[in-house]
Amino acid sequence: MQVIGLGVAMPSFLDSKNQFSAKEANQSGCITKVRWVVETANRRIKQFKYFANTIQNSSLIYLESDLSIVCALINRYQPPMATSKPEDSEVGQKIMKLLHQKKNSAGK
Repeated sequence: MQVIGLGVAMPSFLDSKNQFSAKEANQSGCITKVRWVVETANRRIKQFKYFANTIQNSSLIYLESDLSIVCALINRYQPPMATSKPEDSEVGQKIMKLLHQKKNSAGK
């Protein structure tokens, strides 16, 4: 995925801390803003009964072709999750700019 300019990211976990650092909070918020696309795509795939359940190991040899067929059906018969708008680029740039800013304290 890095070859095409994509990276894998996961939100931070608090573990034993009371709150995230400003950097962790900003990164987590950014990840959350884009994660809905992945979750929506997964939901669409799981609408098909075959993918809504656990897939048996004996069926794994067919998984790639089955997934391709399901995705082709989704692309053909379901509307896009979102369409590009002229302001999308500006919103993306704003999110990236905010990612590097410190969060303000709640009391200030």
